[in-house]
Amino acid sequence: MTHTFGADSYPCRIRFSTPLKKVTCQALHLSTVFLVLFFWNAASASQNDPHISNPDISKITCPLVHSLSSQVHQVQDWMTELQNRRISIDRLLEIKLDHQNHTRGFSSSTRTVDQLIQRAMNEAVAHGKRLRPLIAWELAITLGIDPNQLTPLYRAIEFAHASSLIFDDLPAQDNASTRRGQPTLHIKYSESTAQLAAVALLTQSIREIQNLEPSFHALETVKLTAYWTEVIGGSGISLGQAIDLASRQGKSFTETEYLELIDLKTGLAFEAPLVGVAILAKRTDLTEPLKELSRILGRLYQIKDDILDATGDQTYLGKPAGQDQTNETLSAIAVYTDVNGATQALEKLYGEGIELIKRNQEALGKFRIYIDYFYSRTR
Repeated sequence: MTHTFGADSYPCRIRFSTPLKKVTCQALHLSTVFLVLFFWNAASASQNDPHISNPDISKITCPLVHSLSSQVHQVQDWMTELQNRRISIDRLLEIKLDHQNHTRGFSSSTRTVDQLIQRAMNEAVAHGKRLRPLIAWELAITLGIDPNQLTPLYRAIEFAHASSLIFDDLPAQDNASTRRGQPTLHIKYSESTAQLAAVALLTQSIREIQNLEPSFHALETVKLTAYWTEVIGGSGISLGQAIDLASRQGKSFTETEYLELIDLKTGLAFEAPLVGVAILAKRTDLTEPLKELSRILGRLYQIKDDILDATGDQTYLGKPAGQDQTNETLSAIAVYTDVNGATQALEKLYGEGIELIKRNQEALGKFRIYIDYFYSRTR
């Protein structure tokens, strides 16, 4: 019997030479998590108390612990790199609209309103996880593109995403009071200010695509613009939100219809940055694998989101828990009967994601850790 904890694990497997063949072992997975926490906490304690010595993993003869130690270091390195990228992206997102030309000579009250909208736009963009620009960054490295050339794309991604969240939070839709741990824009300002900020962010997103042209060929930026408007338009994310709102009118939805809704809303929001990079890199041969990855990422993210909404805490989540039940929103909990059913659907999707990575290792190999994160995240 051999233990495996690498890219083939789900989340870890015991491989037998007996007819049992492959058995998924959740208990062993929990044991490995315990060991990670033990060594992590012991190392942290030794930094604070000179009388506590660091555990010397090299003196432990268990091969399992050596394998685990190596993976802990790999995850730590990846988390550090990811955080550095996230900080870099955050610094690129400040909005400073050039209104000097068309506001010259206007009254101070008009300029004050102009500044209010700009402030609301910046607040809507702040405090995000930056998952979408991060996956664009990852693919750029894989395809040999300098990630620094994609600054306008990162901005376009986050502006469009923030715009959709503002609309989602409005009283006519989710009627949310907090977002990312902060009051939603319509609560802090007004509904009209929130709506105008959302429209401004959406148009600014399209404008940012044009700013890619100095680094990329004009033909690719035109193709990307056409694709971008299709994704965020009436046949894309907007359609997904319309279906979501319609689901609150008492219509029962099948699993297929629920997953289609996720694909249109969450899936397309992950597809846009990935296919966008492929368009700029002239790698349309990757379009289908990237769309499949986006579909899985979107479904993993949304089903996990529905589970967290039903089981999580508002203080930790940064947004109200239980919104789906309050708003009678279509969710994984309703479609799959309960939290256990939704969790089983999540596990099945995770397996599909691992299989997709295996089939497209060269192009998608680096996204394995994103699938792991989407599956196991707690907020």
